[in-house]
Amino acid sequence: MPGGGIVNGYTPCVYPAPSTGIYSIAMIGPDGTASNTDGGVGADVALAKPGDFNAGQGSSIAAWDVTVRDSLTNPASTQTGRVFSYVLSLFTGNNGLPVSSTTYVVTTDGFRYRVDQRGMDPDGWVQYGSQLGFIDPDGTTPLYHDALANNTGSPGQLTSVDGGVIFAPPSYPIFFTPPADVTLTALGIPLTPVASVVTNVGFTGTVIGSTTLFQSGGTFTYHSNVPGVYQIVISRDGVNYDPTNSQNRVLSGLKGAGTQTVAWDGKDNSGAYFPANSPGTHYPFQVDVHAGEYHFPFVDVENDTAGGPTITMLNPPGGACPPFTGGCRGGFYDDRGYTTTTGITVGTPGTVLCGTEPPAADFSNPITGYDTLGTQRAFGTANGGNTNVPCTGSFGDAKGLDLWTYYPSDEVAGTLDDRRARLIRRHRGHQAGEQRDPGDR
Repeated sequence: MPGGGIVNGYTPCVYPAPSTGIYSIAMIGPDGTASNTDGGVGADVALAKPGDFNAGQGSSIAAWDVTVRDSLTNPASTQTGRVFSYVLSLFTGNNGLPVSSTTYVVTTDGFRYRVDQRGMDPDGWVQYGSQLGFIDPDGTTPLYHDALANNTGSPGQLTSVDGGVIFAPPSYPIFFTPPADVTLTALGIPLTPVASVVTNVGFTGTVIGSTTLFQSGGTFTYHSNVPGVYQIVISRDGVNYDPTNSQNRVLSGLKGAGTQTVAWDGKDNSGAYFPANSPGTHYPFQVDVHAGEYHFPFVDVENDTAGGPTITMLNPPGGACPPFTGGCRGGFYDDRGYTTTTGITVGTPGTVLCGTEPPAADFSNPITGYDTLGTQRAFGTANGGNTNVPCTGSFGDAKGLDLWTYYPSDEVAGTLDDRRARLIRRHRGHQAGEQRDPGDR
């Protein structure tokens, strides 16, 4: 409060806001803005060491607090859910000091997530949320893989990344308590999310209707009621719709609401052309638009032996969790090597990326995901492995590990190479308690 202080603590800075609005607050360590050298904070939760409050903090800050009140002198007027950041640059002081904090992230289309870190052991790391995570070097295609630093510049800060992979910028606010509706409204974020609905799906080939010439591809069209990340999977055999299967083809990217077009070059995921099909046969495809897509990149997080974080969708449309393993806790990851859209190979495609103590399962089910409450993606050691040299430390060292989730639309299926496209709507089982045949995708 004004004129007050905390015994053996600090004297707060008090700022009476002159008008309603969003205010920025900068926290700067004793070294000021000209230094980026890690400080020497005591790394103790009790904040009992002298280094937590003197010049030894360097560019770091051992502790901070922001409290919003309607009245400067009345603690009972405290308003929660008002403080947020788009990026958190954090530092524990060493490995072997696991982090178990909880934050809340809201996507720009109104999906709310609780993030329970459950013992991540990162030493220093950056935490943020975005709609695309990492992006292929073409600048538009979601990568859905990890970013691996190369051994130039500062690998621990991923200043140079193999394959030309791009980091999508932070785009979602991170809250430290459940966000207040008034804050989301001020940010232009809807209070109730809307599930995506896909209609009017079609394919135009190079001959007539949905028929296309060998090695010539064609154009997909669809209509979505909301903007989101589209995913089109063309199946080689009509049974397997795995978007990571080398013989299938996945097309994905960010599109707005309304009628959209997506070009296909006729190739599969390996870069080879789909073979010419026999008369009367066709290649089926499925279209999905992701609402509420949220990526949580682990940037230089050396160890995570508990397998966190747990990401929980708090407000699924209609109260129906997505049809993923773990339901509202479902998520996805792929720690294998890959080839970028520009033909550059990162690691060995199909094999877990380098680093010691990788996860026991190097990828989640690409269709149903995994339960983020479990330990499936646990990696690293209990203490150590921070070399800041690619491939020599614990699995998360000098990498950006992606973890993502979303709310899928009902799938719409069709065929190409027929004279007339056949469209079939398939419900993905959003209703609570509904069971779905794993092969019905």
